[in-house]
Order: sequence, then C-alpha cells, then structure tokens
Amino acid sequence: MVCSYRSPDVFKQYWRCWIHASLVQYLSQLSSDPTNTPGLLAHYGASLPSWSSQLARMYQAVTDENVTSPADLAQYLKATMDALPDLSADEESNWEIGSPDACCPFIRPDKSMAWFERLASTEPILAARTRSELLARSIQRFRAAEDELIQRYRASVADGTPFHRGVDFIRSQPF
Repeated sequence: MVCSYRSPDVFKQYWRCWIHASLVQYLSQLSSDPTNTPGLLAHYGASLPSWSSQLARMYQAVTDENVTSPADLAQYLKATMDALPDLSADEESNWEIGSPDACCPFIRPDKSMAWFERLASTEPILAARTRSELLARSIQRFRAAEDELIQRYRASVADGTPFHRGVDFIRSQPF
C-alpha cells in the first residue's frame, strides 16, 4: 500500500479529494432546510451515488497491496478526480503530477457556490434537499464578510496598523 504522505503527488490528489468531500458536506448543510432533511445530508458526499462510487474506486486503489508505484497511483487518483467537476480550476490551484510547485487550492466563495448549484442539479439527493434561497443567503454572508475584510485591510493601510502587513506577508509566501 502506498501512503499518501510519502508521495507529494499522491498527497495532492488525496487532499483534492478531501477538499471536494468537505465542501460537498459544508455546502449541503448551508443549503438544506434542517427541519425537512432526514438524517445526515451528504456526509462528506457519502449519500451521493456518483461520489460514493468514485470514492470506492479511489479507496480500492490506495489500499491495493499490488500498487507499488506512487506515480501510477497519483495518476489514477488524478484521473478519477478530473472526471468530477473541478471547483478550484483557477491557475492558483495546482493538482498536476510531477509539478515542483506547491498546491495551494484557491477557492472563491461565489465560485464554490456556483459549483455546488451545478452539482446539486445533477445529483437527485442534493436537488431534492437544496434550497436556493438558503444558498443565496450564504453567498450574501460570504460577500459581506469579504467586504468587511477588504475595508479592514484598506483602513489598516491608511492607519498604519499591523493588519495589512500580516495579510501582505501571507500573500508573499510561495505556496
């Protein structure tokens, strides 16, 4: 069995899978009416048939005792994840195999919400439980929070307080 922590390329694909599943769960919780949703909704995507089958294939590949090449495993995992709608297709994200660049997924709230709406339109379980008005309210909250941070950054630049320097330092890091 190839451990994902021993191969940067396998880990990149493992991390990509984890981000995908986490966002499915998080966004399904934001967009579902808790009074009208029996049981756990899309717990890390487990209740979604297409995701569940993808994840089962990935699990089989990772736990296969005959897989000895991290490069082959990483390619397989990447191809499996590439078959799903990519929510972080920006140039800031780097899921490429063999790339010396780090992978720092950059996921914009509006983009992830639109991705989730597309996913919900193709997944009957999500389509039945997703309430677009709840998702719209979440988008408004994200935008308000982002606007507040932008204003705080600008005020920090104007006032010379440390907040903007911390943000600039983080932005300067070669992720």
